[in-house]
Amino acid sequence: MTIWLRTAAGVAVFAGVFLGCGGGGGGGGGGGTPTAPTPGTGIGATITIRADGSVDPKDVRIDVGQMVRFVNQDTRAHEMLSNPHTVHTECPQTNDAGVVTAGQSKTTGVFPRVASCGFHDHMNAENTRMHGSIRVGTDDSPTGPVYVIH
Repeated sequence: MTIWLRTAAGVAVFAGVFLGCGGGGGGGGGGGTPTAPTPGTGIGATITIRADGSVDPKDVRIDVGQMVRFVNQDTRAHEMLSNPHTVHTECPQTNDAGVVTAGQSKTTGVFPRVASCGFHDHMNAENTRMHGSIRVGTDDSPTGPVYVIH
């Protein structure tokens, strides 16, 4: 379809051509291929590492395709990694934040799918005030354990 706009002086100007996106062929009753939700972009949440050795908030929710920023307000470095401790495989995108020095901020990688991701400070994994979760999309399942018991 071609769109024309009329100016105040009565002159018609071309505004653009819009092509319709058909929904596939053949007659029939609906169906078709479902489309995935449009992923988010950029930073979906910010987690602050406080001077008292805690994270705030402990739990965040982001959209698929977004990242999380860690901001360190503490005087010491923290290494924010995915659960479980020592293997860090639950959501490896978390590991991209890595070591966050005092006064610094770092972001995770992009979370590509719906998931529940636990994280901890690798330098002080026992400190439960530095444990938290990143929920991606609609996932409300529990995150994995901080430690793997062999």
